[in-house]
Amino acid sequence: MQSVLLLLLFLGSSFVGPRAGEVEELVAKIKAEKDAAGDETVQKLGTLGTRAAMEGLLVAYDAMDTLYMRREVLRALAKYDGVTDCEQAALQKIADAATTEDARELRDAALKLLGDAEHFGKHFLAAIVDSPAEDSVRATAMELYAQRYVDDDYKFFQKLFRQADEDAPKLKPKKQREKEPQLAIFVLPRIREIALEKIAGRMDADELVDTARKMEKDATDLPRDGVRRLALIELAKRGDKRAIDLARDAYKSTTERSQNRVLAAELMAKDDGDKLANQFLDDGGKGTDVMPVDLRDKLADLVAEWAADPKQKALVPKLEKLLGAKNKDGQKCFALRALVKVADEKITKLIAKSLLDANAQVQIAAADVLAKRGDKTAVADLEKALTTTKKPEVQGALMDAIGALRFGEGDWLARLEKDSESKDTEVRNAALWQLAKLAQKKYLPLFVRCLESADWSTRLAALKGLEIIGNTDAISAIITRMEKEEGRMAREFCDALFRLTGQMLPPDPAVWKKWWEEKRSGFKGLGTGDLFKLQQEEETRRLTQASKNTFYGVRIVSHRAIFIIDVSGSMNEPTRSPYLGKPGEARMEVAKRELIKCIDALDKDALFNIVVFSSGVDRWLDEGVAESKDKERTDAKTFVSRLGADGGTNLYGAVQTAFTDPDVDTIYIMSDGEPSVGDVTDQAEIRARVGQWNEHRKIVIHTIAVGGNFQILEWLAADSGGTHVKYD
Repeated sequence: MQSVLLLLLFLGSSFVGPRAGEVEELVAKIKAEKDAAGDETVQKLGTLGTRAAMEGLLVAYDAMDTLYMRREVLRALAKYDGVTDCEQAALQKIADAATTEDARELRDAALKLLGDAEHFGKHFLAAIVDSPAEDSVRATAMELYAQRYVDDDYKFFQKLFRQADEDAPKLKPKKQREKEPQLAIFVLPRIREIALEKIAGRMDADELVDTARKMEKDATDLPRDGVRRLALIELAKRGDKRAIDLARDAYKSTTERSQNRVLAAELMAKDDGDKLANQFLDDGGKGTDVMPVDLRDKLADLVAEWAADPKQKALVPKLEKLLGAKNKDGQKCFALRALVKVADEKITKLIAKSLLDANAQVQIAAADVLAKRGDKTAVADLEKALTTTKKPEVQGALMDAIGALRFGEGDWLARLEKDSESKDTEVRNAALWQLAKLAQKKYLPLFVRCLESADWSTRLAALKGLEIIGNTDAISAIITRMEKEEGRMAREFCDALFRLTGQMLPPDPAVWKKWWEEKRSGFKGLGTGDLFKLQQEEETRRLTQASKNTFYGVRIVSHRAIFIIDVSGSMNEPTRSPYLGKPGEARMEVAKRELIKCIDALDKDALFNIVVFSSGVDRWLDEGVAESKDKERTDAKTFVSRLGADGGTNLYGAVQTAFTDPDVDTIYIMSDGEPSVGDVTDQAEIRARVGQWNEHRKIVIHTIAVGGNFQILEWLAADSGGTHVKYD
């Protein structure tokens, strides 16, 4: 009786059972036609609510070829959650897809379905968390489980938090392992962090103190700084006096992760207030040689609050002194940031002098501070600096600063129109992005003209301007130009049209042209609510258009790509084996295989290059990108096959090299270690500089971390709209 009630609740009051032979007919159709059977056939099996229909879906999943149709089968199987005699097998299939599928999109979709499954979803998520599945899958499962955390989950989360590497199962006897390899389940820092977030409020303060003090490392020898950070936050929230002592220790430690030192500085400032002003000024004013950039910037922000207080006016002369010509660039950047709130005309002039500094980072910092101060008297100095510098990143910063101070002024807008045709790419793009934000129809002809630019980044800025205007003339211009685009840019045009029209059409200009000819007359744009609903189906659209070519599971759409590969000495180390007592394949060999496979599968019209880095930087091609014809592919694969691993990790030099190519629109970075050599090794500084280079270019950066968690790779992907994956 109970199973009947559950089934009726699941199917609704209008349920009509399958007619005789209906399930068999649907399954036969799927076997014969596969993907062509269509999602309606799959959805029908999902609504029948019988064991036979559910088993038909299991057959259907293996019959489908496309990611989209496999995802549709998983969605249909998820409807059997809560249906007696069906839910175990149905959700097991979804869990299998989450842990074994090669396609990242399918794994993510399967995990989300488990997260939404109210009856058995948590059971399978917990099983995945406590399994030898890929780290990224286990971490995502844990995040989804945590979203549905209830008090009854405390013991499970407590167990996960208290796990340590020494708790790993001991090796079975060799003869027994040879017959049946022993799976390895590694303790993941991310899982411990999520567990701690949920149970910290119920933990004993002494255990939290012990956790905050421990300098634990994970299986890849990386610090578990996130766990210490969360413990310190909880102690501070409780007002435990030991939190400040721990914060002081973390702040002083040069081996502590900079993110934790930033948190420590915040806690110390909150506790001791004005007493720390001079100490933080002295510490931050030492420059980046002895202090990470993100900590230096946090100290500058704290000092800025104190320096703006008349009671702390003695701080200002010290900051002025740091701007002296003989001081280091890091000292000047610290002082500029710390003076942002000091309301004094003399200070404005002093900051403006830094616009002519020899160092680009100092110039950019000065421009940013002048814009934030909102003092229009600095405009003349900014414009003067713009006429003298030829550094692209400085040009962009100056343009943005002037735009912030002169937003909407007629003569400035006229200047932007003129600059939109500048020969300097940075100036041209900065002007277009500023005009795009205005959303004024009068600039439509200008954006249409810029769609014909030879530079892809200029066309992207013009595309955004047309999208923001969003009328029928803008849509017509986008569709007309789309036939000349390929690779990533073709997808950018298609994405813009989707957001404007709601149509889930492929990036095929002929299809869009035909649709527009039929619908232009009487077309009405989407409202905000309509677009929001459509964006919920964005995953569906992406799956129907997914490229088959991948690099470490990240889709390759671009026809102007550069692959940056780490060949430092640590790449000789083995990947982590899924079995205890068995070494994995060398990271270098995996990277070479992945890259060769990727080269073989590149679109015939794609252009590409390969940059490799260790202590230095080398390239397959000395400059530019090559066609993916047979000869070029062969040459590139030969280059890859001869790669060896040795030396340090010059990530900054490799990314800088890639950015010198004006044609590249997408970069793939694979690395197994944190920056150790090169002009810049500070991760926050690398992030800031890449952000400056990319402010108006909009290169997408996808990153692959091999053998560990590297925040710089996560940052570069997140900042550019790329994908970050972890490979062990």
